[in-house]
Amino acid sequence: MSTPATASPGRDRRPLLAVVGTVLPALLVGWLLVLHLRDVPAMRKTADVYGMTLSERTKSVVWQSMWLADNWWWTVPCLVPLGVANIMLIRRLGRGGRLVPPIVWITAVFIVLIVTAVRTRSAIEEPLDFIRDRGLPLVPPLPPDSPWHPR
Repeated sequence: MSTPATASPGRDRRPLLAVVGTVLPALLVGWLLVLHLRDVPAMRKTADVYGMTLSERTKSVVWQSMWLADNWWWTVPCLVPLGVANIMLIRRLGRGGRLVPPIVWITAVFIVLIVTAVRTRSAIEEPLDFIRDRGLPLVPPLPPDSPWHPR
């Protein structure tokens, strides 16, 4: 009889845990990349147009976004070896049929990524909420000298 902390002798769940424990964080990292490379610059541009002063938290997220935009060429390729290392770590933690250590690791990584994503998203929404509360358009009107301005 197996206990919840151990797998049955005939079933090795480490490969499944390794895949799930790597795919879910990879999806969250992809979402964070989209937030930092697309949404944060758009929010910053909108805040700059309205001359807003950003909070320290939002400035921190903008700085992280600028750093990632400047260094994507070496940070993004590092994600592949990190994914492979994560798979190997989860399989190693689950040796002997133990499921608790890899589940704890997967949960910890997932929580860290979720907290980071929520912090980033809320820092993006803070100045946009300020603009919405005042009834201003999120996309400012085009200046009259713009070639796309309707005449």
